[in-house]
Amino acid sequence: MATAKQVLAVGEALAGENEAVLGANNTTVNREAGLPGSPYCGGFVAYAQKHGGSALLNKCSNPWYVPTLRQYMEAQGWPRVSTPQPGDIFIEGDDMHTGYCDEYLGNGYFMTLEGNGGHVKASKADARNGTGSTYEGIGYRRAAVSGGFKFYRPPYDGTSSGTPAPAPAPEPKKTPQDYVKDWQTWLGVEADGDPGVKTLTASVGRLLSGLLSLYYLRRGDKGDAVKVVQGLLYALDYDPDGLDGSYGPGMEAAVKKFQADHGLDADGEAGKDTVAALLAALQ
Repeated sequence: MATAKQVLAVGEALAGENEAVLGANNTTVNREAGLPGSPYCGGFVAYAQKHGGSALLNKCSNPWYVPTLRQYMEAQGWPRVSTPQPGDIFIEGDDMHTGYCDEYLGNGYFMTLEGNGGHVKASKADARNGTGSTYEGIGYRRAAVSGGFKFYRPPYDGTSSGTPAPAPAPEPKKTPQDYVKDWQTWLGVEADGDPGVKTLTASVGRLLSGLLSLYYLRRGDKGDAVKVVQGLLYALDYDPDGLDGSYGPGMEAAVKKFQADHGLDADGEAGKDTVAALLAALQ
């Protein structure tokens, strides 16, 4: 476990990281996760926990997706507080944004520490005094506690209550639609569980970039291209046994079943004809 100070120190070390291109969503946080281009406010929260030595979010299925992060904190029984203290995690608006309270300033104001904010400043002094430039990236913001925030207090080591981290609540078995939503989040499109045109377009882009140097995918392969095909299989009600980018026996069996159902040679390898058939079936 870790203290709030240790977790915040990790996030503070990234403060000032500027995406340069507005909306590029390409930061240290994204690159570690292999998701450059994806929204990362929840990823920043998870990154600071992980590298600060905290295991509090290890059982959260997808802390990058703000509604899932909020639901997880509530399921763990983390208390909602009205006056934030350093290390508290905030949810802003209707599950629209998340980050940390870095400092309570008094008089109803606090200092955020957040990622994917187009209104952040490089230092707490800049944010406090209104100096320095705002940018898209990782940094600080002076905000009113009453400005549409919900604050959750993680059970860090050394908290005044001394309460240990509660045992993670068991998560329900995922349905194919849940995996489709995870896939959409990974692709950076709205996670509504309905694999429509936007999802297909994003998938084709990821798939083509991953397949430029490959003629087929087969058991033992790993990477983005494998993960895209897993998403396609789930969207078509074929279970590849996970959305992990690893072509294992479960995925091979799912590919064989799809191939057999669509008049293809059921060799379990996702070659050009099989990938084309998957994309065509999704439309």
